Amino acid sequence: MSALTLFIMRHAKALAADARGGDFARPLAPRGLSDAAQMGRWLHAHYPAIDLAVVSPAQRTRETLDRLLAAWPEAAPPTIWAPALYLAELPTLLHVLATQSARRVLVLGHNPGMEELLRHCLGNTCAGLDRTSTLMPTAALYVLEIAERGSLAAAGTATLLDHMRPALLADAD
Repeated sequence: MSALTLFIMRHAKALAADARGGDFARPLAPRGLSDAAQMGRWLHAHYPAIDLAVVSPAQRTRETLDRLLAAWPEAAPPTIWAPALYLAELPTLLHVLATQSARRVLVLGHNPGMEELLRHCLGNTCAGLDRTSTLMPTAALYVLEIAERGSLAAAGTATLLDHMRPALLADAD
């Protein structure tokens, strides 16, 4: 089995649900549009070779991906719209990822599932991350390496390669 580079990302900041569209149809807020574009520029500058994006089909994840991939001047990675990722829990996320064969996979979804996936992959090493804030605020991205793709189901098998969130980009400006 080959190694897997896994990019775990939560959608950018969305507007509150209203009676017309409900949660699934929530669009990004103005800050979310800006944050997603910033994260896209950072992601492309540091990791331009992503083989596949596996994304929840909710409006806010679609808009996040659109802004994120706008930073790719060449062809953006192909996308799989995975309905199972909408508000998915850990077992569903692991199942969807196990069906992918790409080496560098971006998974873009929702909390609490994205944070559950991150905690699962990193296991005890999550304890060393920033405890003063949520691990997966909106538009946060973690880059993990999993030496053996088949070990994804086992907790704590990933190594943290990188992490970025919009607030850290703002601090760097």
